[in-house]
Amino acid sequence: MRLLDKWWVMLFIYFWTILFVVGFEVSGSNSVYPLYLALVAGVLVFASLVYQLVKKQWLKAVAGGVVSFGITVVGAGVIFIAGAFQSVTKGNTNTLDEAFYRAEFEDHTRTLFPASASFLAKDEMVQGLGFENEFDAHCLVRLPKAEYQELLTRISSDPEFMKNHAPPDFSGTVLAGKVKAEDFPASYSHDDPGYSLYTVSFHKGGESVALKISTY
Repeated sequence: MRLLDKWWVMLFIYFWTILFVVGFEVSGSNSVYPLYLALVAGVLVFASLVYQLVKKQWLKAVAGGVVSFGITVVGAGVIFIAGAFQSVTKGNTNTLDEAFYRAEFEDHTRTLFPASASFLAKDEMVQGLGFENEFDAHCLVRLPKAEYQELLTRISSDPEFMKNHAPPDFSGTVLAGKVKAEDFPASYSHDDPGYSLYTVSFHKGGESVALKISTY
């Protein structure tokens, strides 16, 4: 009981416990033990405040309640701001499969993904940035010459696709070292406002097509 009477000691313990929790949360630790410690410290503070009320120490009870509430709000605020900052600077890790590339192709070209197409290379996992989880994804597919020519004719005549005057940039991508940008003389982009920019680049060999999705 003597310990409960020392309400400032309980607040001191609670303060350092919350500080400990904030440190763990900001560092990205998934440990739940700091939360358990905070819960125990909170129970001690609550018990101390109830003890002060029972003894009719109104000033101590009010002061302890206000200070403990302030500590909780500040701690939660710091964790929220740190989480928001990490979301802005890091974003999410996106796992991409062939279905993703097929769906993007059909959405932007408004035609079915060629059944005979085969994937030669593709990004399978990309790191997004910001609240919008922006990322770039690349893939390289092979088509029979007839379907390659059909796609080239369709894309080049589609008014929603703009011809790019600069060659595609594959540096730092999954396609780097596999293909050369200068081997893709025809490149076209389609912008879906508020969602993504889609680029289709045609290899001069007449069989390979590089696809790039840039979300924003």
